[in-house]
Amino acid sequence: MRKIIMFIFFTLFISCVNSKHSEIKIFQKKGEDFLYVLELKDIDSTFSFSQTYFEGTASCQGKWSRKEKIIILNCNEVNSFTEKISSGYMSKRNYNIKIINKNTLQLDNIKLEKVRQ
Repeated sequence: MRKIIMFIFFTLFISCVNSKHSEIKIFQKKGEDFLYVLELKDIDSTFSFSQTYFEGTASCQGKWSRKEKIIILNCNEVNSFTEKISSGYMSKRNYNIKIINKNTLQLDNIKLEKVRQ
């Protein structure tokens, strides 16, 4: 009996731990000539943000935090000069994103919608 209870306990514990690792929220906005994608990971408060246009893609990764109805993105610093002058470098390194509701975020005048997973 004790082995069965321990088995059930560990099974539930492992499933809870695994579900935390899958807490990734993806928001996007797709237009005629652009695509914005924001991926937020709850487990370690990291993010990936990309802006794709006809000419190319700029992206950054970093840490995010939440203060009331605002998500603050802080891109990691890039030390390489060649990365800073490349077309994929985002010159803006900090973003404040307004939380409209659980499925919609607003970055400046762009509304990012949550992608169903």
